[in-house]
Amino acid sequence: MADALVASGNAEMDGDTIVINAGQIGIDKILGGGQVTKKMNISAVSFTDRARQKIEENGGQALDA
Repeated sequence: MADALVASGNAEMDGDTIVINAGQIGIDKILGGGQVTKKMNISAVSFTDRARQKIEENGGQALDA
């Protein structure tokens, strides 16, 4: 999904990191049910604990918007 967001212009690459502003694509809360396989910096209104853990385990950041 992250690659598709970059391809559609809804996310950006910053070096090897995918940067996503969830609010810009209509998402308020990031849930932890999926897999995180790439380094991502995601800004959102809220994150579940599991989502935050998965993002940070891959070297990314969960940023409160």
